[in-house]
Amino acid sequence: MRFCKVLLWILFVLYIGWMLYLLLFQRIGWNADTSYSQWIQQSINLVPFRTIREFIRMVRAHTASGSTDYALAMRNLGGNVVLFVPLGVFLPLLFHRQRHFRTFLLSVTSGIVLVEMIQLFCMLGSCDNDDLICNIYGAACGFGIWRFAAIIRNRRIHQTASSS
Repeated sequence: MRFCKVLLWILFVLYIGWMLYLLLFQRIGWNADTSYSQWIQQSINLVPFRTIREFIRMVRAHTASGSTDYALAMRNLGGNVVLFVPLGVFLPLLFHRQRHFRTFLLSVTSGIVLVEMIQLFCMLGSCDNDDLICNIYGAACGFGIWRFAAIIRNRRIHQTASSS
């Protein structure tokens, strides 16, 4: 393997390790005062955009009142998008099949749903479909960045080849 490919794999493994830590291992788990069924009921959101709307409301309230919920809202919304952008770049760079958006989208969605289920059933966080929406959006943005860079790279290669 070329040096760049090895470096890319090392960065990818570090990124995945960091994400697993953030998504699973740093989470505060179950409260002993709460039953497992109560935990499940309290930790699941299947209503699309419910959490996103609540965080947007927090951001708007901050601008009016100086609310401390602003940082939480920005960290949650922004983090759920930004943290998945690298995944959208790494997957098509490392795996040829991930260069097709449909395959990429299916892989990313499956992986995120798996993590959300692990968080829920292992009591390591919540299962929120708004996280899924933001995470997929972030990964899709990363895919778009990869696609744009690939188009520019291909144009340069064709320009160089035609001028030779």
